[in-house]
Amino acid sequence: MDKEFVKKWKQGIEKVSALKQINIQIFSSWMIIIGIISGIIASILNIKNFWWVIIILAGALINSFIQLWGLWQKKKILENIERRFTNE
Repeated sequence: MDKEFVKKWKQGIEKVSALKQINIQIFSSWMIIIGIISGIIASILNIKNFWWVIIILAGALINSFIQLWGLWQKKKILENIERRFTNE
C-alpha cells in the first residue's frame, strides 16, 4: 500500500467522533436484523427442511436486538455528554 494513502486514511479515521461511530454501528445492526428476519422468512417457507435454521436465526435475532439496545444506550450517554460540553 502507498504510505501516503495509509497516512491520510489514518487521519480520516481519527476525525470520526465516537457518536458518529455509534450511529454507524446502529445502522449496521439494523441491516443485520433485516437480514436475519429475511432468513427466518425464507426458512419458514421451507420449514420441513430448515426448521433448525429458524432456531439458530431466532437466537441471532435476540442477540442482535440486545446488541442494538446496548448501542442505543451508549448513544444516549454520548449525546448527553456532548450536550453538557456544548452548553458550558
